[in-house]
Amino acid sequence: MSRRSWRLTSLIAAILLASFLFQLPTSLTGGVADWQEFAFYDPGTVLKGDMLLAKGYIPTVDFGYTHGLLSLLYGRLGFALLGRSAWTFFALTLLCEFASAWAFARIALALRLSQPALILLLVGLPMAVLPAYLTLTHPLEAAIIALALAHHAEGKRARALWLLTLCLFVKPSMAYVYGALLVVIILAARNRRTAARAFGGAALIALLLAAALALWTGPLPVFRTLLPLTGAKTYAATGFGFFNTSGLALWWRQPWWVYIGTPVGMVLLGALVCAGSAFYAIWKLASARPRATPEKAPLDTHILRRREILATVALLELAFLLGFYGWTGSWTYYSYLLVWALVLATEELVRVRRWRWLPATLAVLLVLSYCELVAVAINGWTAKERPPAAGGLWVYPQLWQDWQNALAAAHGQPTLIMTNGWPPDLPPNAQLPDTWFPELGIPTAREIERVRRQVAHAQYAIRWHAYQDFEDVWNEARLARERAAFVPVYQNSHFTVLERATESPQSTRAAK
Repeated sequence: MSRRSWRLTSLIAAILLASFLFQLPTSLTGGVADWQEFAFYDPGTVLKGDMLLAKGYIPTVDFGYTHGLLSLLYGRLGFALLGRSAWTFFALTLLCEFASAWAFARIALALRLSQPALILLLVGLPMAVLPAYLTLTHPLEAAIIALALAHHAEGKRARALWLLTLCLFVKPSMAYVYGALLVVIILAARNRRTAARAFGGAALIALLLAAALALWTGPLPVFRTLLPLTGAKTYAATGFGFFNTSGLALWWRQPWWVYIGTPVGMVLLGALVCAGSAFYAIWKLASARPRATPEKAPLDTHILRRREILATVALLELAFLLGFYGWTGSWTYYSYLLVWALVLATEELVRVRRWRWLPATLAVLLVLSYCELVAVAINGWTAKERPPAAGGLWVYPQLWQDWQNALAAAHGQPTLIMTNGWPPDLPPNAQLPDTWFPELGIPTAREIERVRRQVAHAQYAIRWHAYQDFEDVWNEARLARERAAFVPVYQNSHFTVLERATESPQSTRAAK
């Protein structure tokens, strides 16, 4: 690594670390060290997944799983080394984000970004890379795709394709799209040696990884996790999509200030920029002609490469928005593509159209979009506390008191916490559902049967109110008989505690 690359990497990593520390107690768009996020939402599924693996369960067979096996392996190794906790989750996340910082620096240097464009990139980093994500899959995928973009920007297309082949085993979605696009680019270059090296290396990586993972879990989970069929079914069943319920909740009919003081306006602007940039860059690349003057050839190569990367990130972001946009906040999964599209489109307009005012304007808009982020972070630092039994995480005092009251209402009897997450430091009488992520279409039949047995042997069950209308395992039709044996005995503003009745509610009503 050159001194310039090292300095830029260190600067980007320092900004990402500062963003992480500033937002530490928050729960915005995925959350950081927030107890509620780990106790009841997606971040806790990472720890639950490791728990299931430790029990010897096989993903996609013994428990439903929608990402790649390398994500599980990455967490398994990290938790084995540092312990199964939220703070190990953060350490593994930051490791991925520092890899992304290195990749960003390489892209910026390879494309010779001007100073205004580089400043715009630095200003956009808190939006491009979140301090933490819902799972380990997302920062790991982002790091690998960013490194693939770095190799691509440096003209090393074969290595970029190798990395994307690796990424298929992390998350089988964007890597397929980028890989297919890169195959087209490699074939269009008509360099047989490069094509043979790229495709041969990718095939070898795929075979070796598939064989190694098959030794760990068996061949069936490898095959299933390379095809995003379970995730696609869940997305269709839950109304996910940029133009469906989830997407509309983000960008449609919002108060005017949301488009300025939150990332919503930049997401919409970035989508428009990606649509225009994709057509512009492809047109420019298709109509490019090499110049006769030898000394101009390096400049032409540099310009063509910058436009190729612009077309790539714009097309990838459009593929995400139109093809596999998920819940309302899932714009964060690929926000680095959106920010790079804005930076590279700005660079092109400054160089070609001389719009020197554009970088400063976009930088101001980005700073304004952080207003909500700053407000949420300040609220987290001032209004939350860190109880000793919360695993070092932050929580609102009222929520924590309600949780303690709900646990006390179970009187130390066998209690099932019906949650998607991982509440730290549970009392000995409490246990979690033996399932990964109990959302519609994900759990396997074996998971449902295990939870059915847990419910049948529990004396109490605790429900989080936000799940009341949620299609989780508790509302699963195959658990109707076991569920009917419970009646509510305690309720506060966040939780309902249910106790097993001596007589079922049906028989009680019949007797009356």
